[in-house]
Amino acid sequence: VSANYLLPTTKPTAPSKDDPRIASAAIPEPGQYGLSEADVKLLRAGATKLLDDGRCQKVVYTAKSLTKDDTYFFNCGDQSYFLTPQEIGG
Repeated sequence: VSANYLLPTTKPTAPSKDDPRIASAAIPEPGQYGLSEADVKLLRAGATKLLDDGRCQKVVYTAKSLTKDDTYFFNCGDQSYFLTPQEIGG
């Protein structure tokens, strides 16, 4: 099987800033808490991934982990997740 058949032909669209499944204050702005623009994009992409995968119904809080290198934290109210950029797809 050719690799062309295994790879997506289009790049996924960026997660919407207006997704109602993500609490309005769940994702910080770049510069807050020392987060870069890339960190914020990963937080938004990770939140959307958890929602789209059905692991979360609503994301209420996100952060860059203070205890795990290169890892992001997501709280869905009743469940929490740690994801790396590789798991997020970033």
